Amino acid sequence: AVVSTQSTGVVVVIITLISIIIYKIAVYSVFDTMAQGYWKPYASTLASVSGSILQLVAITILSFVYAWLAEKITLWENYRTETEYQNNLTVKRFIFEFFNYYGSCFYIAFIKGNFVGFPGHYTKIFGFRLDTCGPGGCLGELAQNLAIIFLGKQILNNIQELLVPSIKSWWSRRSSKKYHGKGDDKEQIAISMSTPWEADNDLSEQESLFPEYLEM
Repeated sequence: AVVSTQSTGVVVVIITLISIIIYKIAVYSVFDTMAQGYWKPYASTLASVSGSILQLVAITILSFVYAWLAEKITLWENYRTETEYQNNLTVKRFIFEFFNYYGSCFYIAFIKGNFVGFPGHYTKIFGFRLDTCGPGGCLGELAQNLAIIFLGKQILNNIQELLVPSIKSWWSRRSSKKYHGKGDDKEQIAISMSTPWEADNDLSEQESLFPEYLEM
């Protein structure tokens, strides 16, 4: 069941990557064949940038969904110790996240542009040319893809690590039954009346350390 779940997750990532490749081909074809011709010089850039942004959105959504699914599956496996639970959860998520994060980068670096054919004999699917690199090669697009995905993901991680726990902790304090007063005084009175263990109880829940390992 574990292997089946891992395989399903990887297949979903590959299908998502293929869908984004098809999107890039479609966007490039639309802008490249526009009658006005104004967007034609920017067709490749528009397709790659919008595709990378779409890839970032897909990575974030798939990562969130699989993180929830992996935790449920690992709980059902009913390991005896917390260490076994964390080790198996880490393996599941690491394999998935590896394909999720680096799939598009490996495609651009090693596959893209190798099967497009040559002038006069381009390889086409349903009348559309396959995804190809610019005249300077794929290095520029690879750097652009890495920048958008990893800088975007770093921004999202910082929001998740700094802003979300602060909001959860604030909401936990505001919703506690021991509060008295109104407005800002309500929170200050509660804090002043709290014992150290009550204050600790109001802190946000400690999450797994796996996101820290993933960042490294």
